[in-house]
Amino acid sequence: MFGTEIFLSVELIKTAAFIGAIGGMQFLVTSLVDADYQREFFGEVRSELRQVFAVRAVYRDRLGQLDAAPVISGDRARRRDPDRARSSTG
Repeated sequence: MFGTEIFLSVELIKTAAFIGAIGGMQFLVTSLVDADYQREFFGEVRSELRQVFAVRAVYRDRLGQLDAAPVISGDRARRRDPDRARSSTG
């Protein structure tokens, strides 16, 4: 970095991963428990995700691909391939 060598030992990487895991766990617990924290960090993201999924649903509806129900064959469930269905009918 900037023309100098940096030595990263296994111990240093393990310590950094441990500290990062503790920070991640603290964020996870706080975001699950505190309603104010949830509104502050996830409120805008939730509304954006709702809009994205609504637009996707309209897009898929317009393409006629919403009928992607699983087809049961034996004990396995498979999704129908819309491209294969179109090529065999047209």
